[in-house]
Amino acid sequence: MPAGVVDPVPGNNTAIDTDTLTPQAELAVSKTDGQDEAIPGTATTYTITVSNAGPSDAPAAQVLDTLPASLSDATWSCVAAGGATCTASGRNYSA
Repeated sequence: MPAGVVDPVPGNNTAIDTDTLTPQAELAVSKTDGQDEAIPGTATTYTITVSNAGPSDAPAAQVLDTLPASLSDATWSCVAAGGATCTASGRNYSA
């Protein structure tokens, strides 16, 4: 208020605005081995890339890549970036 002006009803000097937020995430997943063909019995490396173009975060998003039963020995590693988290590595072995 300008100097010298008195507000006769100071109790009404507040306002409330309630907005419902609708988070929106633009998730994308790609998977590639970078090859046109694979040779049985040789190692193959797949790269899975997950991204979020936003504008909102997606804190509960999960990626699940189930290994085929025909794989007898698989190891994996994960590198997280941009606030993502993952278990760093693991192994799936079946005889």
